[in-house]
Amino acid sequence: MARDYTIDDLQAQLRQLAQLPGDPDMLRRVGFPDLFGDEDRHAVAERVGRIIAALSPEQRRAPENIDRPQRAAVAAASGASEEQVAHFLLQFLRTRDALRQMARMTFWQRLKLVMGWGRPPPAGNEPA
Repeated sequence: MARDYTIDDLQAQLRQLAQLPGDPDMLRRVGFPDLFGDEDRHAVAERVGRIIAALSPEQRRAPENIDRPQRAAVAAASGASEEQVAHFLLQFLRTRDALRQMARMTFWQRLKLVMGWGRPPPAGNEPA
C-alpha cells in the first residue's frame, strides 16, 4: 500500500507553493479553497504554518484523532482560534479523503475525471 498523505506532506507543498511567483490564487486551488476567505494568502499560509508547527508528530500523522482539548491546545500554541484549527483540520481530512479516492481509481477513471468526461466514482456506500 502506498504511503498516506500527511500534514507534513501538506506543509512541504505549501512551502514550495509559497515560493512560486505569479498566481496569487494558486494556494486556493490546491485543496483549501474555503480556508482563505478574503484573507491574504501569505497571512493564511503563515497561520497554517503556525498551526502545523503546534501539532505534535503523532497529531501530524493522525489528525483525525485530535479531540477538542487537543485542538484548544493547538489553537493556544499557534495563536489561531479553535475554529480556525478545526476548519484547517477538516479541510485537510477532506483533501486526504479525495486523494485516497483518486488513488483507488484506474488510470482511465482519473483521465475521465481530469478531462471532465465523467464524475468521480461513488465513495463507500454512496449510490452510483
